[in-house]
Amino acid sequence: MSSGKPHAVFTTFLTGLVFLQPHSFAPEKEARISLPPDSLVRAVAAQDDLLFHVALAEGVDINSTGADGRTALLVAVDQNHRELIPRLLELGALAVGWPLGG
Repeated sequence: MSSGKPHAVFTTFLTGLVFLQPHSFAPEKEARISLPPDSLVRAVAAQDDLLFHVALAEGVDINSTGADGRTALLVAVDQNHRELIPRLLELGALAVGWPLGG
């Protein structure tokens, strides 16, 4: 019959590993990403729901413009995204650059 010594050594070894490396068990910091200001415009133009929600969560300006000077709202209107237009307006989108709105 074996004595408990090898088991005790192994248990002590494992316990030491846990206490010597607590950083591996600590929660990781949230990774922050930096999106370009035109991310919402790109998301609407590409009909990319994931990019749209990530851009909103990251605080991209709802009225930022793309390379052509259009906002996400104007792109949604141009592409006839009827379900997205009210959502953009609720989020504070303005008709900046709109031919009649200025």
